Amino acid sequence: MLTREENDLITRSGAGLAWHARWRRTILCGRYPIEAWKMLWTHDMSVGIPEIDEQHQELFACLARVEAAIDEKQQGSAVFFALDQLADYARIHFAVEEIEMRIHRYPDFDAHVREHRTFESRIKQFSEEALHRNVFEEVREFLKDCLVEHIKVADKAYAPYLVAGNPKAGADGDV
Repeated sequence: MLTREENDLITRSGAGLAWHARWRRTILCGRYPIEAWKMLWTHDMSVGIPEIDEQHQELFACLARVEAAIDEKQQGSAVFFALDQLADYARIHFAVEEIEMRIHRYPDFDAHVREHRTFESRIKQFSEEALHRNVFEEVREFLKDCLVEHIKVADKAYAPYLVAGNPKAGADGDV
């Protein structure tokens, strides 16, 4: 495990931007490796689709980055950057989910997509506000509540369609 000074050096040198290399789990945030924060995702959140479960775990790793910035009382720009990372990964994850739901003709597709857009909009709003005021506690509560609730309810609702397939799905996957 790296010391705080080593973590700071990595961050200042720009190596902390390695998240762009497709979200490797070896990225460090604050004092702890991202792996240490994986405990936020619990097995009861599993949707039974390994790829989606792994992406959900990565979303929690992004949440850990936001929490680390908040817990370490970093400037608003650090929280902004962490939220930007979360927004980037969420867009990728949402695209994967939406493609799969469309292919399998998930009947509540439109409502699910609206939840995604609401999440994206709120994260963008928090990012902008973080540069001007302290949004730390609002962000923490929103992300924990929203992410857990979305996974446990909305994502678990589509999972059976993706696991078993939908006999109504056409070869072309159009809805």
